[in-house]
Amino acid sequence: RQAAWNAFWTAHGDAFRADLAVACTELGLRPAAFAASLARYQPVAEPIPLTIADWDGTPLTLALAGLLHHGDGAWQAASPVDRLSRPETIALPARVAELAPGPVWVATRIHMAERLVAVLSSDLARRGLLIALTVTVAVVLLVRRARPCLAILLPPAVALAWTFGLLGWMGEELTPFSVLVAAFVGGIGIDCAIFLAQGEQRARLVSPVIACIATAIAGTSTMIVAHHPLLAGVGLTLTIGMGSCLVACLLLTPALAGKGAPPA
Repeated sequence: RQAAWNAFWTAHGDAFRADLAVACTELGLRPAAFAASLARYQPVAEPIPLTIADWDGTPLTLALAGLLHHGDGAWQAASPVDRLSRPETIALPARVAELAPGPVWVATRIHMAERLVAVLSSDLARRGLLIALTVTVAVVLLVRRARPCLAILLPPAVALAWTFGLLGWMGEELTPFSVLVAAFVGGIGIDCAIFLAQGEQRARLVSPVIACIATAIAGTSTMIVAHHPLLAGVGLTLTIGMGSCLVACLLLTPALAGKGAPPA
């Protein structure tokens, strides 16, 4: 563009200024009034940078103010990308980064959602491992016997495996919020297993445990019919998870714990 500009005004600049002076004389205008404009219509050695201040006072001021923001030493530019396909939107940050001298982060909906899910998934994975380790240490320190510890810890783990395996088989998409309820499901399983691990009192405790889990399942299952997919997904995960906990505890805990009661 600069080369084309310089070529045009090099070839036609003198003729344009002469024609403008003649036209001004014929119309009774002063040619000197156009001196500022004529000073711009000439070849340039270097391109003149265009800044946001150059648009002040023009009809574009309000439009640019809504799209451009300068703060903390960086510029933020908003531009609609709704017409781009998903692959084009994903490749957009790399394309913009090639044109910008500094770091670039494109805040599209796809990138914001993927970044949010990645951060939540990573944080949930670390916290999940910490929760499992803390619960395991607490059970081992309180029970102090290998077989009762296994009877308490194994059924919730099996129930969680059943839960997410069944959700995957059903084709349900797992969200961070669905994974978050795994801690609640695991806690319910630990509670059931602790009660059912009491060999001498197991017969008396089975009915209350079943009633407790059944009422919880009845309450959370109502969320499955929610219109919001997030609530429906959480309700389905809770219902399957608590049902799996009840089945796993009833099948595994008595067999692993035996007839003796773990020490308090």
